[in-house]
Amino acid sequence: MSFSCPTIDPSVGTASTLLEAIDCNVHNLVEQSYGALLSPQSGFTALVTMALTIYVAILGYQFILGRASFSVGELVPRMALIGVILALTTQWATYQT
Repeated sequence: MSFSCPTIDPSVGTASTLLEAIDCNVHNLVEQSYGALLSPQSGFTALVTMALTIYVAILGYQFILGRASFSVGELVPRMALIGVILALTTQWATYQT
């Protein structure tokens, strides 16, 4: 949903109109970029999911082999971070709200 951005009018000469136009154009650029990055044709979502799965698998193997000893206080923030990264990179609507 691209917004109709105001044009920059040099005769007005106020910084607020310039900043409004720049803000609107940057908003449109970010929205289009995220749309292209997270589209079904893009492999980015699958790549992030695979990377996080490998990360969790490595942590699991470290626990199984006894090479890692995280306390609950260290493990909960890591898992919360994984959930936040996955939510923000795969769900544009979640991030936008």
